[in-house]
Amino acid sequence: MLINTRKKYSPQKLSDFVFPDQFSKEVIESYINGVEDQPLILHGTNGSGKSFLQKFLPDAIEKRKANVKNTTCADLRTANDVHKIYGRNKMYDRFFTNNEQRFNYIIIEEFLVTDPRLINAFKIELDTSLGVDLTILSTNNFDKIDTDIVTGK
Repeated sequence: MLINTRKKYSPQKLSDFVFPDQFSKEVIESYINGVEDQPLILHGTNGSGKSFLQKFLPDAIEKRKANVKNTTCADLRTANDVHKIYGRNKMYDRFFTNNEQRFNYIIIEEFLVTDPRLINAFKIELDTSLGVDLTILSTNNFDKIDTDIVTGK
């Protein structure tokens, strides 16, 4: 007999999640409580909960089911692809978000960008969408992410 332990024992909501340390828990709580609005980079080994947090954090921030735009880094091959996922009217977005949410959520899984044109496109979009979009990136390769993307400069 086979039992799917992943479904049975996986957290079903954010409050079920076991954080690796107090600092990580406080960072996530700062987003939920509206203290933080910077892009978030979740990093760790396979199975550490990055995808789970990407899935449930927007709902926790909104306190309801959030509308989220999901993509994988592999789908972003050109700078134009990057601009398209953020491609709305920025002035309009300053006043109105998707479904009257606090943020427009953009989730990018397996984030690893080495092409300078893509890096620059991300820097532009992350800067111009700050406070309107919340970008949540996950990666197993934190040490390979451009320093300016990590530090927000």
